[in-house]
Amino acid sequence: MSSLYFNNAFSKQPLPEVVAAMQPYLRDEFENPLTESEGADRIRAAIQKARENVAALVGAKAGEIYFVSSGTEANNWALKGSVWNKKRNHFVISAVEHFSVYQTAQYLNRQGLDLNIMPVSPAGIVDPTDLGRAIRPATVLVSIQSASDEIGVIQNVDQIAALKQRFPDVLFHTDAIQFVCYEGLDLSRLPFDLVSLSSNALYGPPGIAALYIREGTRTVPLIHGGMQEEGMRPGLQSPSLAAGFGKAAEIAMTRKLKWKRDLLDRRMQLFGLADRLGVPIAGSRDQRIADNVLLLTDVDGEAMLTLLLERGVRASSGSTCYPYAQKESHVLMALGIEPEQTRGSILLTPGVDQTEKDISLFCGYFEETLTHLRRIKP
Repeated sequence: MSSLYFNNAFSKQPLPEVVAAMQPYLRDEFENPLTESEGADRIRAAIQKARENVAALVGAKAGEIYFVSSGTEANNWALKGSVWNKKRNHFVISAVEHFSVYQTAQYLNRQGLDLNIMPVSPAGIVDPTDLGRAIRPATVLVSIQSASDEIGVIQNVDQIAALKQRFPDVLFHTDAIQFVCYEGLDLSRLPFDLVSLSSNALYGPPGIAALYIREGTRTVPLIHGGMQEEGMRPGLQSPSLAAGFGKAAEIAMTRKLKWKRDLLDRRMQLFGLADRLGVPIAGSRDQRIADNVLLLTDVDGEAMLTLLLERGVRASSGSTCYPYAQKESHVLMALGIEPEQTRGSILLTPGVDQTEKDISLFCGYFEETLTHLRRIKP
């Protein structure tokens, strides 16, 4: 992979150890785990080991981890499964949630549920005190992400989780997909009821994710028609994807602190570049995951990306959802950033394989490209 790949928020290259763990299940170990044979026994054991590794990463029990196809599915299940067939009809999200939470919430609102979208500060942070005030007797669910894939901002996770003590009958969900790669999330201590996780965010394979459902939490399945995942998420499981997810979680437990330290150094290089060129950074600088820098340039962002691509740089203009939806970013709008300014956004999410030299090379390309586009700007 090119050392100038800056799209790690959207897809990370699986680690070599992850690929090796998947290999036996791509051809030789292929039997259906619901059948009875020695091969099926090995498949069941592999899936269980993966489940245990994912659970260990977040301080959960293996039986509380349910494998799904993607983080989007996990978020959909968390919201829809919580509010369907419940007598209460009010739920709360933040204004900076991932598209899969934000649009699911809007869908549920159109179905008649009462939606409260919490505003954020200009730094992108939800006030836990205001969040507590938004909860009322009719509230069934609160869903606040741990960290944003778009602006990288980390919410006050401990304070939000602590609200569960005041509101024990309310379900608390967090999209922790970006958060857990570099930050600790201990669900034996934090009383979240539902947590979305994803393999690819941990340098595992795409196509598999998980929803943590705390033991005793009642939620409705999205899919029916089989007994996989204890009947909660039917469909033939992929042992290769599960093995890759499990290996990625196992590796993250031992390497995430080093990954974080290295990426914080890379991030400081990018902060220095932005400051030197007078380019604002969206969101909090301090409450931020290690691999995220969203720049708000004063030139056309798409032109910038096209010219950078000619130099081998792969980056994006923000969430991958927006160009195809032809919509302005609801996340940047929630921060009070004007639409004109969002059109110059450049999202950089470096990876753990990048060095100081790699970032310096990128900085040179970026400065040359920005200077050129500023010179020819109308």
